[in-house]
Amino acid sequence: MPFNDFITVIENLSNICKKNLFISLPRNEKVWFRLSVNFKIFKISNFQISTVRNKILSKYHFWEIDYKEYKKRMIISQFEKCGFKAIKTKKFYSLYYFAFENTKNIS
Repeated sequence: MPFNDFITVIENLSNICKKNLFISLPRNEKVWFRLSVNFKIFKISNFQISTVRNKILSKYHFWEIDYKEYKKRMIISQFEKCGFKAIKTKKFYSLYYFAFENTKNIS
């Protein structure tokens, strides 16, 4: 969806979301090398070498994190403007996962 529509969705979610919001967004990156190893002693270990792609390949994506001006900090800032507070951010492969708390509906 276009970014302006995404902002409208965030605003609407802030009015109906009771407590927490969990969302994943794609990162605009080219993965050159990815390794995932499962050790018996340790949990799964992941390693990846990637660079910013600077173009969007999916015809369904209008924007992605790190494509042009759509930086992670700017995305979080948009959520904060709509009343959400970032609790946790985690990157796994080419996706960012976000956990937000709705500060509008705190009683």
